[in-house]
Amino acid sequence: MKFVIYCVLLSAIMASVYSTCNLGWGKRQQHDSQLHVLHAKKGPASEPVNMTLIFSYEVSPVGYEEVTYVQLYGSEADCIFDIDPNIDVKKGFSIRLSSNKPVTDLSGNATVYGFP
Repeated sequence: MKFVIYCVLLSAIMASVYSTCNLGWGKRQQHDSQLHVLHAKKGPASEPVNMTLIFSYEVSPVGYEEVTYVQLYGSEADCIFDIDPNIDVKKGFSIRLSSNKPVTDLSGNATVYGFP
């Protein structure tokens, strides 16, 4: 029992220290693969401000590439993702990641999965 309590406490501490915001959008499909990893960073700023990163990706109109899923991570635990619900993820996306409170820097990445 003590071991279980210790594990729960350790998990809570690690989650608070290494907290990030994340979002999965779309649906992984059988035999899809990682297509790209997009990185973005802002800062450092001299004073804390609200920051926004934009992750954009479009498939080539002449190819057969199709996006199935996007996994997004941001460096701040308190963040907001803004996605247009009318966009078909298969053809691409533009997703905004914003800090929900003033920060001195913000970074994130988007891992794109699909069929090449």
